[in-house]
Amino acid sequence: MAARLPEPLADRARHVLEENSRVEQAVAALQRSELSELGRLLNASHLSLRDLYDVSTPAVESAVARLRAAGAAGARVIGGGFGGHVLGLLPPEASGPEGAREVRPGPGARLLER
Repeated sequence: MAARLPEPLADRARHVLEENSRVEQAVAALQRSELSELGRLLNASHLSLRDLYDVSTPAVESAVARLRAAGAAGARVIGGGFGGHVLGLLPPEASGPEGAREVRPGPGARLLER
C-alpha cells in the first residue's frame, strides 16, 4: 500500500511500517537480553530514519560513527531528528567516545516484570 503513495510519502510510510516491526523485535531482544540483536535493530532504525525519513545531519552521522567506533552495539538518532540527539548502546566494558554523556538509571528506576 505504501508503494502507491507519491515520494517522499512512500518512503515515510515504509519507514513507519518497518519501524513498527523493529520495535516488536527490539522488545523480544530485550526480553532475551540480546545486546547484539538490539544493536542491529538500532542501526537499522537509524539507517531508515536517515535514508527514508531524511532526518540526519553530518553532525549526527559523525556522532553515530564515533559511537560505533567506540564499541557501540548500535546507535541511532533520537528525538525530533534534524540534528537532535544520538543514542548509543554500549556494552558495560566499553567507554563512550570523547564528549559522550553516559545515562544511568536513577534511584526510582525499576524493571517492570510481565
